[in-house]
Amino acid sequence: MLFISGMPLSGEAFRAVYGILIRTMRFIKLLITINICLLSSSLYAESMNHEELVAKTGARLLWDPAIKKGIFLKDKQSIAFMADESILLLNGRDVYYTAAIVYEKGVLKFSADTVDFISSFFLSENSRSTASQFRVAAIILDAGHGGRDSGATSSFPVDGIKVPLYEKNLVLDLTLALEEELSEKYTQKEIILTRTNDTYPTLEERVDLANSFNLQKGEGIIYISIHANASLNQKAQGFEIWYLPEDYRRQILNEEGHENRLDPVLNTLMEEEFTLESQKLAGYISENLKESLGETTPNRGIKEESWFVVRNAMMASVLIETGFITNNEETAKLRDPEYLMRLKNGIYNGIVDFVDFFENRYN
Repeated sequence: MLFISGMPLSGEAFRAVYGILIRTMRFIKLLITINICLLSSSLYAESMNHEELVAKTGARLLWDPAIKKGIFLKDKQSIAFMADESILLLNGRDVYYTAAIVYEKGVLKFSADTVDFISSFFLSENSRSTASQFRVAAIILDAGHGGRDSGATSSFPVDGIKVPLYEKNLVLDLTLALEEELSEKYTQKEIILTRTNDTYPTLEERVDLANSFNLQKGEGIIYISIHANASLNQKAQGFEIWYLPEDYRRQILNEEGHENRLDPVLNTLMEEEFTLESQKLAGYISENLKESLGETTPNRGIKEESWFVVRNAMMASVLIETGFITNNEETAKLRDPEYLMRLKNGIYNGIVDFVDFFENRYN
């Protein structure tokens, strides 16, 4: 026997009450669905597609359908977004929440409110007068190994005596020369070395130094780790540049205090920025090393690998392998001051090209 308000309820009466409750719940669900549809229709009633929005704002749109990520560019300003998500990343730093950007049948659809915000962002006088001036604020130069860690080693004859060549000393000399030239060119930027003598900062200490740098709005930082290579194949030679694989996922946002479901989206947008910048940095350095060293030194290209320093430095970061200490011909080059100067010049010119790209990327 069942009871309602202290009164006994028969099985037949219970079934009747249960039926009423079910019909009522279905009706409420229908009303909710209708309201959601009406709200969605209202949001997108005066929507624009991407072509119309580009025409209205005069911005350029770069769109990658594979990852459903886009970015609007105009007058040193940018808005990055992902389809079917309700978050905009402004100038690589600031966040704005909006209605989800719909992507269907090859067309991006923006709600009226989103159109108003993007138009105001790019077209208002106040927006243009306060446009972010992108600049590289600091360049981190990391001479690999050091102290107890010699890195790769080889030897070469001097007056019949074999003299050792240590990677740690080679890359430190190269890094100090690079730091001197960059400091002369960029008097308003900080050129930071992870070590200045034969010491061994841990890998964690190196990336902590870079990640602790305090950046202002519109500022960026780059991390360049310099090494010499080694191989069991003594014929291996040439230089190569490494950056983090595109499919490696880094946690850019500080996890403390972040519980918003959109934080993974924001993290992805920021991470994509670092990946693009790392690829650009690697490409510029590779091109300039090829030009500086000539055809006698093989260009082994730019490659992907999740080295500790490049996966933990939350910025554009690359690792340069300047040549093979285990190759006799290349060892002779790497102890030649004139060749080391050409190595330095190639890396220097690659950094300068990247800084020019970064600071003028949205012009």
